[in-house]
Amino acid sequence: MFIVGPPGSNWKEVALSVADHFGAVCISAGDVLQKELNKKNDKAKIIQEAKKKYTYVWDDIVIELIKPYIQN
Repeated sequence: MFIVGPPGSNWKEVALSVADHFGAVCISAGDVLQKELNKKNDKAKIIQEAKKKYTYVWDDIVIELIKPYIQN
């Protein structure tokens, strides 16, 4: 299930509540990207540039970073 919304719509709280209710895992792409950003590697540089320019991070990077969370 994907839950999305504009800034300030509390989508993350809703997602966490739904995940808790169904015993599922909640994965936040933003949290995963922030975790990678803290590593100071090549991907972090790309993420930082996107953040500075207010653009999206490349799909292949986001998919690569989220894949380990969903392959269990």
